Amino acid sequence: MVRASSARGGARAILRTPTSSPGLPAIPPAPPRSLFERPPTRRAARQMGVDTFITGDIHGSTLQTALGPLSFGCPAPSAGALTLAIRPEHLQLIDHAAPNAVPAIVREQIFRGEQSEHLVSAGSMILRVRTPGS
Repeated sequence: MVRASSARGGARAILRTPTSSPGLPAIPPAPPRSLFERPPTRRAARQMGVDTFITGDIHGSTLQTALGPLSFGCPAPSAGALTLAIRPEHLQLIDHAAPNAVPAIVREQIFRGEQSEHLVSAGSMILRVRTPGS
């Protein structure tokens, strides 16, 4: 249910959702910035706009993935399987080899005013990349 009420200087909206739905776990409460920057589950990440997930196995500070090794700036919190949730604005298009870079082919470009969106294929994955509009 969405309920809007007027406030000085404009309107404000209050979004009320059930804490859980049948068959779906509830997203644990957390400050909005924390949920946005580090969603606790894949479901929460999807609700926050993340649609790129890369899975692999951790070895020290490196995640071995189907795209190749991806390094962390520090040791991972635990060994074993891990899934990275990556926001489109945190990916970059570059034209040279670099750490944590994987070969990709730009398949589609969409100009969206202040941003441009690029769909690229890397291995068997399609990644969404957002860059400042140009």
